[in-house]
Amino acid sequence: MSSRTWSYPLLLAALVPAPAFAQGMIEAGTITSQSATVLRPDWAMGDEAAPATRFVKGAGIADGSWFRSIGHEAGAFSGLAGSAAQPQGIYVVQKPARPKSKDPGRVAGLVYEQGTKAPLAGVTMRLVSTEPQWAVERLEARTDSSGYYEFPRVAPGSWLLGIVGDRLSTRYSPPRAPRPVTVAKRDSVAALPFALHRTACVKGHAGWSDGYVLYDAPLTVAPYDSTQFSRTTTMNGVGDFDLCGAPEDSVMVWMHLRDGRSIGRATRLSAAAEKAIKFNPDPIERMEGVTLRVQPVLNGGIPVPRAQVTVVGRRFEQGDRPALVYVRQETADQDGVVEFRVPFGVYEVLVMNPREGQTGRVSRLIVHEDQKGVQPLEVVLRGQSTQAEQRTLRAELLNRAETYLYVWTQ
Repeated sequence: MSSRTWSYPLLLAALVPAPAFAQGMIEAGTITSQSATVLRPDWAMGDEAAPATRFVKGAGIADGSWFRSIGHEAGAFSGLAGSAAQPQGIYVVQKPARPKSKDPGRVAGLVYEQGTKAPLAGVTMRLVSTEPQWAVERLEARTDSSGYYEFPRVAPGSWLLGIVGDRLSTRYSPPRAPRPVTVAKRDSVAALPFALHRTACVKGHAGWSDGYVLYDAPLTVAPYDSTQFSRTTTMNGVGDFDLCGAPEDSVMVWMHLRDGRSIGRATRLSAAAEKAIKFNPDPIERMEGVTLRVQPVLNGGIPVPRAQVTVVGRRFEQGDRPALVYVRQETADQDGVVEFRVPFGVYEVLVMNPREGQTGRVSRLIVHEDQKGVQPLEVVLRGQSTQAEQRTLRAELLNRAETYLYVWTQ
């Protein structure tokens, strides 16, 4: 590397090694690690309280996991499938170590502070191998006074590069997502630099607008850079909170209420001074909004009793009115009706019939100040879907609601 003076930003990455999977099988009474098929028990790995009674073919099991044999002492195996004998003996699956390369490569890079561009010394870096056929390999290096680190001998293949967060100074926010690195034979990889944000503190108080104490509500401090970790805390019994360790580029402080509302205040944290935030939400029966009466029906207007209804909405912060994300899941009654008290905002509604598989959705429903009283919403359910497909639809909608807390652009 010809220069160590890099100054362009990057998306930070935390080292979260992906789970390794053994490529082994049971054959002739022994366990090997040479096949892509694994015979595994039909119960969770590592659960001694639930002994295996039969083995089934399936995906790989975690490197280092153990499972029991069927009716034979440790080290011997036969009669694999369908046996109901008392299991005895424990087997541990291990993948072989990667052979030493005669032509290793090298990986090097820089770590500096985002704002000042000052190099950061003593930061522990880690490379984790991701080649599925070999046992997981970990390499570590530390940055010097110029923020430079180097892994001089790296076997060719795919790796994850990141900072070891639990060894990072609390003055800096640890990175979040892993960064893939591919090393070829005798290759020199100059990794993009890691630019770390300093951490900051925020404190505050929350109380219901009618004077009652608001307590034990969770709070989230969300960074502008979504590759950074958010920070969470819980207010105490009198509505006070004090949180440190959030990234300095944090832009939203969210308070989560049990009624489905998350109320947010925009702020920019600073390591030089602690910020103060106040929340005074209205009780849900007094808040600005309407009652949304959802009526799931089939073609022909037939009501769908016990339909599952998920409502997700959001509203941007305007003046004294805080930002808001609303998430609620309910089951319709025997007449196929369910009511939600919702704040003003823009909503998505997903309705599912878990018994027969029909689904219906409203992708954009605007609830605004001109609406009064109870607002009826009829949702027609059509088609067929499995329970797994319905779970996926619901998960996608709930994930989008969670994203609203972090990606806050108008």
